[in-house]
Amino acid sequence: MSTNILDPAKSFPLSERIELVKSLWESIIQDGYEPELTTQSAIQFLRLCGQG
Repeated sequence: MSTNILDPAKSFPLSERIELVKSLWESIIQDGYEPELTTQSAIQFLRLCGQG
């Protein structure tokens, strides 16, 4: 990926950059991406659910 695509976004206010990231991530998920659950993530999930 070319870093040039990020340069304009770097000048956005922080709140707009966060909103951009959220929108991009949502579009990635909508396209069918399902990130793999790591062991560490599973442990944390179980701990947060009170099962670990």
